[in-house]
Amino acid sequence: MTEPRIPLGDLTSDQLDHLYERLARADRATRRAEGSESWMAKGLAKQRHRAEQAEAAIEHVRAVAAEWGEPNHCGWLSASVLVRQLRAALDQAQQPTI
Repeated sequence: MTEPRIPLGDLTSDQLDHLYERLARADRATRRAEGSESWMAKGLAKQRHRAEQAEAAIEHVRAVAAEWGEPNHCGWLSASVLVRQLRAALDQAQQPTI
């Protein structure tokens, strides 16, 4: 509940000090909240950048695996096994985890 308003002429020094303390606490809380918001935004931007890098790396590996998996490629048999394993690992990594 809100306290009844005190007419300005009836405001005591202690009451004014109390109001200034409340204002200072509210100001500190606002600055903390703004700092947290900025910190979270920076963290999200960093995670987004890392995710984009990972997606680009996965696409690159897929392209290489596709090239190595071509029947006319002059790779060894062990390379085709590696390609299959690589594709399987990438496909599994894309499945959502619970």
